[in-house]
Amino acid sequence: MLDVVHVERYLSAAREVGRSCRLFDVHAHPFEFFCDELLYEADANRSGVFGASPKQLYTPPVAAPVGLNPVGEMAQGRRVSLAWSKKMAQQAYRHIGPSVFLDQMKLCGIDTVLLHPVVSPEAVGDGHMRKLAAMYGTCERLPLSYCIPNDIKDEDIKATLTRMVAEYGIKAVKLHPNRTGFSLASREGTARVECILDACECLKLPLLVHGGRSAMLEETGTAENAMIEKWECVDWGITRQPVIIAHSGAYDCPLQDFEPNVLPSLQRLLARHPHIMADISGLGFDYMQAVFRQVDGDRLLFGSDALYASIWKQVVVVMHAFSVLGQDAQRGLARIAGTNAARVLFCQERSQP
Repeated sequence: MLDVVHVERYLSAAREVGRSCRLFDVHAHPFEFFCDELLYEADANRSGVFGASPKQLYTPPVAAPVGLNPVGEMAQGRRVSLAWSKKMAQQAYRHIGPSVFLDQMKLCGIDTVLLHPVVSPEAVGDGHMRKLAAMYGTCERLPLSYCIPNDIKDEDIKATLTRMVAEYGIKAVKLHPNRTGFSLASREGTARVECILDACECLKLPLLVHGGRSAMLEETGTAENAMIEKWECVDWGITRQPVIIAHSGAYDCPLQDFEPNVLPSLQRLLARHPHIMADISGLGFDYMQAVFRQVDGDRLLFGSDALYASIWKQVVVVMHAFSVLGQDAQRGLARIAGTNAARVLFCQERSQP
């Protein structure tokens, strides 16, 4: 646990970096997608805030002690209950909206956050995009990506993404094999991913893919569809656009499996494909240290996995991990949240055709 004094020092240092280098969070979610999916109403007390029922008063974040435990992970060797995990997810997303994100961004110097909606397997149409556009569409610092619903046929993916670019200005595509139910190792799943990759190449769109397990989906039998060893079944070379391995492939993976199993798979993918990157969203302190020690820093991006994790807290944990490793925390943050993100995701040449 980092006390508030150390937390405030890291936040001050992060804001200093943000004044000289535009900082990006490449992985956050505009709503809670395991349980609720946009069951929110406008908050009468604060513009840009939407609350879930029953409503609770929204309070902007302030510096506080920060724990170093992983997000969505093993707690002292024992997995927390599924019911508790869902309750915590709903609590984290009791308020959404541009003001909620901007308040967190202000605290830690982050300028832009890429929001990734994830839809349920039963979702149809683009009703969620209309709602998100109404909530976030006027805030240029909170661009949206798009998650392709299962009702879109493979042959219609390119046309659908073209329309999403035109109508909603999407900046990326989000794929969550565990939530949507497509295993990367299955013939059907591989074919769908490769259709998405082909469309991303044509439209110059980056793709962010959930990497790892999803404990809250154990009941559906799809919790391990995105395990990183299954990534090797896909021809990622179909596109030259950035492909981002979310959570460095380690979400919900026990620490004892991370270094001997997950990290080698991650390193093989990075070695084979120069356009593949990894983000450190949702990782705890021990995981981050392992990634920072063993993965080329030019292949890493900052992501928070907000609001499942607070943006400002993840900035603090990242800077502390760099510091403990004897590295310059400000320089490390500027690299993975600034230089790398600007180069591969937010550069001018990524403008749509």
